Amino acid sequence: MNAPLPQPFDADAYCRNAAAVRNRLMNPPMRPTKPVLVSSQSEPEPLPVPQRLPMWQWSDKQQDAHVKAWMKYKMHPTKDYMRRRCKELGITMKDLCGPRRAHPLVDHRQLIMWELKMIVKPEISYPELGRLFRRDHTTALWAVRRVEELKARGLLP
Repeated sequence: MNAPLPQPFDADAYCRNAAAVRNRLMNPPMRPTKPVLVSSQSEPEPLPVPQRLPMWQWSDKQQDAHVKAWMKYKMHPTKDYMRRRCKELGITMKDLCGPRRAHPLVDHRQLIMWELKMIVKPEISYPELGRLFRRDHTTALWAVRRVEELKARGLLP
């Protein structure tokens, strides 16, 4: 068996090699820069960047059947109703589903919960209704009962 003899370890050479590698990687050589031409004219205006339409605005364009099916799947009818009611009431979806408990906001939220449960989709469960608003199912149950009570007393049309 002829195995090569181990070379003696040279710590100085090892450190020099590591320093050379580190210097080569961390401090790349500077490339010459292009000369900058200075003109007497003012700077040119930047070109306008074309705006891309978001996917939900592509509906008027020709689309394949799988794209239409995907858009129909993504567009939840209850969420769509919530967006329309938010526009009518002058609040945002973020406020409607957010953590704020300001009195007018809570009234709008409870009214929309009642509308979803009684008019739009009566078969919706309370846990599902609560998840739409990022709330517990008991909150949805309380909202529906409260609006029913206010309607029975004649305080809501």
